[in-house]
Order: sequence, then C-alpha cells, then structure tokens
Amino acid sequence: MAALLNLFTSLILLFGFLLSSWTAFQWLRDYTGTGKKSAGMYFQESKLGEGYSYDFMWKGRRGTYAEVIELFVTGNPEFTTTMSRVITQHYKSVYWECSPMSIRHVSKQPFQFVVLPAAALEGRPVDMEAFAEHFNRHKSGTDKATVVSFLNIAKDTIFVSPVRTIVPSVPLRLQLLDELLNSFSETTVSVEIKKTERETLFTDLASFLRTASPSVIQDLWVKVGKELKQIIDSHSINQSPNEDSRTTEKKPPDKRTEQTNKSSQTNKPSQTNKPTLRGSFRTLTNALTSTASAATTTTITNPTTHQVFASIPDVWLSTNGLSTAWLHVRLDSRPKYYHFMPYRKPYQPQPEGT
Repeated sequence: MAALLNLFTSLILLFGFLLSSWTAFQWLRDYTGTGKKSAGMYFQESKLGEGYSYDFMWKGRRGTYAEVIELFVTGNPEFTTTMSRVITQHYKSVYWECSPMSIRHVSKQPFQFVVLPAAALEGRPVDMEAFAEHFNRHKSGTDKATVVSFLNIAKDTIFVSPVRTIVPSVPLRLQLLDELLNSFSETTVSVEIKKTERETLFTDLASFLRTASPSVIQDLWVKVGKELKQIIDSHSINQSPNEDSRTTEKKPPDKRTEQTNKSSQTNKPSQTNKPTLRGSFRTLTNALTSTASAATTTTITNPTTHQVFASIPDVWLSTNGLSTAWLHVRLDSRPKYYHFMPYRKPYQPQPEGT
C-alpha cells in the first residue's frame, strides 16, 4: 500500500514537472526580444548605428497607423505600457521620432519609430516658465487637465505637454516613503531626495515615462491619439475624396476668354470723371468688402489647432526638447528637428505585390 502511495505521489510530481516544463517552453516560444509576445502585441527591435528602431507588431503582422491611433485614443494599457517600456529601456534621455504619417495612407501605413540617445538633454534643469500661459488655464475651475495641447508660436506645430503642476509628485512620494519607514523603525531612516532629480523631471520623454504617475502617462498617450485623429478628421472635411494635395494642378487660362475680357475693357467708356451717387455707393460697398476681406484674412492667420494640417499630407510625430526644457510631444507639419534622416522624407507607399 505504501509503495502504491509513493508511486502515485511520484506520478503527480512528474506530471507537475512536465506541466511546468511545457508552460516554460510555451513562454519561451511565444515571447521574443525583451519579453514581448510575438503572437500578440509587441515592438520588434532593430539596432541602428546609434539608437534603435521599432516596428509595431500586432496579430502576427505589422500594425498600421490607424490601429495605433485607435489604441492611443482608447488608452489600451497593454499598448501604452509596452511602448513606454521600450522607449526607456536603453538610454537615460532620448529623442523619440516616428516615421512620417501619411494622412491618405493611415489605414495601410505601418507604424514605426526610432529611439535615439539624447546626451544633450541629460541633467538639464526644468524650464519652470515654459508654456506657462497654457498651463495656467488649467490650474483653476473645473478643468483639471493633466495634459494639454496647443499651437506653437509659429502656428505650424501642435504641442502635447503634461501640465507643470505634477512636477512635485515624485519627491512627495519619496517623502511619504521616508515617513513610512521611520514609523516602523527605531532608528531614523533617511530617503535621499536629490534636487537634481526634481529639476530634470519631465525635461524629455524618457524621464517623464520613468517618473510620472501611470494615469498621467496614460493621459499623455490618449491626448496624442486624439490630436492625430482630429488632424485626420479635419483633413477629410477640407479635402474631397478625389482631391490629392500633392498633385493639384492649375488649368491654363482660356485664350478666347482673355481676348473677350480685353475687348470689353477696351470698348467700355471711362467714368472716372463722372462722380455720381451710384459711383459713391459702389465705392463705399467696395470699402466695406475690403474691410470684411481683411478681417477674414486676420482670422486665417490665427488658425484653430487643427486647421494647420487641413491641407498638409503628412504629420511628423516626435519629441526633441533642445529649445525648451519641458516635455512636449510634437505634431509637426514638416520634420523640423528630426535627427533620423530616413524619416525626413514623406512616406511613400510600396507598390502592391512587393
């Protein structure tokens, strides 16, 4: 009886060992690179001469910009967490640069980006006055946004930036940890809070992803997705389906029409020396029309956030940070500060079958 019991116990142990081994084998087979599931959602990493490139892989294929925007907008935690991890895993400070997004090809264009080392951003003090006018709008009242978007001074780029009021969050958590440790210890335990860590907080994307609260990180990615989606929507409204802003051609003037206009102008009697009431009224009407046109022009020179991209075919999504020491994700109408040269050219779709 004891022998049977020992045999039964051995079989159970053997079964448990085989089951755990099979589970480990499945894990090793399904996961590649830095621990991201190849059959599901992960970023395929490739080493560059300086930096790394990442291709978004989803459902066994390369994920598109349209899919990524939807994942951004819905705040998909697996996607945002995975992307945040790969951005921060190699360098202390980074330049994050995405391939140019072609608005006409978002449903087919693969989403990819590069992470480049940014030694120039390391140790920089925070610019406490950066974007103050935009942040101050969200400090009072019912609007308690943690992330805001706004146009740059030149009105050709959208910035998405975390509001500055969250800067003290990490030192506060360390202070609470200090108090908690001291409450359970007979001797005083000090938690060092370095001033430099607080000053360099949120100067670039990597420092933000390492130190900000998960909810604020999620808010940033959601806001980026919403801005991209609104750009696409505004572009669709302002451009007909058959219109391509890249290949818009002007028709040459009709010579017969030009000749007719010249003839009518030649045969028309001059009325410059006949000041009539009708002429005065016409002058007044023209003056009012000119004033209205000037007002319209003034409105166009101060566009709303997404009118900037209404007729622009590509969007460059990136971070830089060299000019302003506070994190701001850039949605550019041109590659102003791109370091990765292949991404400076607009997206060109590959011919079908290649």
